[in-house]
Amino acid sequence: MMRSCFSQEREPEKPIVPEGLKRVGNPGKGSSSPQLSSRDRREMSPHAVPEIKKGTVKEQTEFFENQGKGSSSPQLLARDGREIPPHAVPEIKKGTVKEQTEFFENQGRRVEENKRAMEDMLKQNLHEIPQQMQALQEAFRRMQDSTRCDLEHLKTHLHNEQGRRVEENKRAMEDMLKQNLHEIPQQMQALQEAFRRMQDSTRCDLEHLKTHLHNEQGRRVEENKRAMEDMLKQNLHEISQQMQTLQEAFRHMQDSTRRDLEHFKTHLHNEQDRSELLSYKGDVTLDADTAHPRLEISTDGQKVKDTGVIRQVPSNEKRFDSHLFVLAKEGYTSGKHYWEVSVGRRRSWALGLARESVTRKGPLTLCPQNGFWAIGLADGRDCWAYTDRWTRLNGSGHLHKIGIFLNIPAKQVTFYHADKRAALHTFSIGDGSSQEGKFIPFFSTGPVTAEPDPEPLLIV
Repeated sequence: MMRSCFSQEREPEKPIVPEGLKRVGNPGKGSSSPQLSSRDRREMSPHAVPEIKKGTVKEQTEFFENQGKGSSSPQLLARDGREIPPHAVPEIKKGTVKEQTEFFENQGRRVEENKRAMEDMLKQNLHEIPQQMQALQEAFRRMQDSTRCDLEHLKTHLHNEQGRRVEENKRAMEDMLKQNLHEIPQQMQALQEAFRRMQDSTRCDLEHLKTHLHNEQGRRVEENKRAMEDMLKQNLHEISQQMQTLQEAFRHMQDSTRRDLEHFKTHLHNEQDRSELLSYKGDVTLDADTAHPRLEISTDGQKVKDTGVIRQVPSNEKRFDSHLFVLAKEGYTSGKHYWEVSVGRRRSWALGLARESVTRKGPLTLCPQNGFWAIGLADGRDCWAYTDRWTRLNGSGHLHKIGIFLNIPAKQVTFYHADKRAALHTFSIGDGSSQEGKFIPFFSTGPVTAEPDPEPLLIV
């Protein structure tokens, strides 16, 4: 539209020079008054021609009109006071300067209108870009919220499922996440392509504007051109920064989604391991005949607590008399077995496995050589595996519930952080023990010298 407007402009009309004023030579652009021919120079002195004042076109028009008022043939005097004949003064045609003035004013209006049209067009383009950016960011947020919501629903569903259906739902979730991650780069690519097209279009418009402004005159037009270029550069710079911010947010979302997926895979793997362990879970009941006299066993055989006093109990060979130990009634010689024990907030405890033939009387040490495979908490600080040289269990945190898995075919016993489904330590029960007989679940409320803790150990 800009080019069509300028194509209709007509060539500026050449000012009409009076016959008596013929231009001599090739005067420069700064010449403000016509020169007389040789004949006129001979006939009149330089002071005989009225001086044409410098100034705006409007001022010159008023000057010539004032010169034309009064007598039809003004009387001019030379330097010596003699009157100059009327034919010696060149005639100035009326109306010529006024037409030129109107032409230049029309030119100025057209330049201003074209400038405003160009500014409106650029403002409209720059106004649409943030709207598109905002719409895309809103779509990203909605997609992110939808993805999180779908992931939470899927986790809840998978938590209640086992086996084949769990595996199928996992694969479906992975495929859906991969598809979403595949579609997002495509959308980003389309946005980048649109941004490049917009940049090219803006550059083209800018080049047209530069070409147009290059052909115009005046300081104001040049200043507007520079201001427009600075504004466009600033807007393009801001758009580039917004694109970088959006790309960085997209990368963060990708990383977060990958982490969530890895966490989900780990959680699913642990769920499957826990499902397998729970399939080997059986009943475990405490044997009150083996409990130290300070220990009190519940009537259902599921809880034991330290009373802090020696109780009157029957004496027998199975009872521990020097340590706060108690065994279960069940013993195992084959197969796989799993049980869980809640330790609550106790500061001291020990749990594990013992051979049926372990020493019950007098002092003894918890270690595989003596027929004990156990872990425990000492004074609420460190958790240990009671190997021949105790092993500190790093990164276990505060344990509330312990899972114990006895795998007799594999000759192993493994302890788990039941709440996190994470393995804590694994003992080999094959060699190194001088004891014999069944493998029996083992429980202890802590050292005899420790202050009694009323919170019980509970078989879950």
